[in-house]
Amino acid sequence: MKVILILLFALINTSCNNSKLNELNKRISTLEKNNVTLLDSIQQYQKELEKKKTKDTFWTNKEKYDEGTSYFKVIPHDSVFFGNYFTKETTYSIKHISLDDTNGVFIAKYITETKGSIQSEGTEKNIKIELSHFDKPNNILYNIEKECHQIELENKIYKTYQFGCCLEKDIYEFYDYSNKSIVKSNLKIISSLIPNSNIDFYVGYEIDQKEKNSDFYSGTLTFAYDNSDKYIIKTFGNKKHDWFNSELDIISNSKKDYKIEEDFETVFNIWSLNEIRDKENVNEITLILKINDKIVLKIPIINGKPFGKNDRIHKIKLEI
Repeated sequence: MKVILILLFALINTSCNNSKLNELNKRISTLEKNNVTLLDSIQQYQKELEKKKTKDTFWTNKEKYDEGTSYFKVIPHDSVFFGNYFTKETTYSIKHISLDDTNGVFIAKYITETKGSIQSEGTEKNIKIELSHFDKPNNILYNIEKECHQIELENKIYKTYQFGCCLEKDIYEFYDYSNKSIVKSNLKIISSLIPNSNIDFYVGYEIDQKEKNSDFYSGTLTFAYDNSDKYIIKTFGNKKHDWFNSELDIISNSKKDYKIEEDFETVFNIWSLNEIRDKENVNEITLILKINDKIVLKIPIINGKPFGKNDRIHKIKLEI
């Protein structure tokens, strides 16, 4: 009887242990199944992401849209000159600008070639720019190439700056994106911006010390809306003047208008003409040329034109 009880107890105990073991195995199986499901989900997500990267080449390093080169070269010297060098640099920039009445994000590729010498302060630069839409970088929309030291890309126009060495004059020039010149100047260009309007104008003054017809040819003032709608005022001085002390200025009859002086440009915000739609409404603006702080020329803008006249070219003799 005692032996039977012991066997029965052992059987019951074994049965309980088997039940717990079965329950444990079920739980382990469930966990393993869940882990496999989670792992499958992660792997599936990674596969879908890789497919997206393959379709959208901006997300993969397998393809490059462009690979520019840069290098530095020392030019062999002769018995007189030494220390000449040449550099080529390729850089990229993202531009948020408006071109041809279209706003967008563009990629600008700059290729800058520089010639210089350790014996000279000045350098010669050639800048090439390839401009394309951000989402189509291989489709070049605009090509720019200028001999200058700096180019700024802005809405509807770009600006070039050539800095004179020693006694040479600086040359500033603004272009549209068809590479047509709008205005050129040796003095700060005046950019006159009219808020909430598509009418802007630019003023520049080129200094040319050439003798012509017994009068000393002084320079050319340009008043321009764009590359074709512009007015030229040729000025003749009675003596050679110091162009270092020449200054181009603009004033208006309204306190709403104000100027911002930048390094190579004067920006004139004409709030008094806010929202105008016709150039004939550009009034009460005066252009001023100063030499040695003396006003030698005043040009009133009347009905959108210098002196209110339709003449595209004017000739004025200055008493300097």
